[in-house]
Amino acid sequence: MDTLIPSIQFIGLHRRGMIAIQLWIEKHLKYIFTLPSVLFVLIMIVFPVGYTAYLSFLTGVCQVLHHLNGSS
Repeated sequence: MDTLIPSIQFIGLHRRGMIAIQLWIEKHLKYIFTLPSVLFVLIMIVFPVGYTAYLSFLTGVCQVLHHLNGSS
C-alpha cells in the first residue's frame, strides 16, 4: 500500500502543475498571440536594413565589371 501513495502524490503534483501552466497561459494570452506577428514584423524590418548595411561595405561595381571582362 505504500507504493500507491507516491503515485497518488505524483498525480496531485502533476495536476497542480498543469493548472499552474493553464493559469499562466490564460494570464499571458495576449502576449502569446501577438508575439509571433511582432517577431515577424521585426525580422522583416531588421533583415533588409542589415543586408543593405552589409552590401554598402562591398564594392559591387568592381566585382560586376571584373566578371564581365571574363577574368577570374
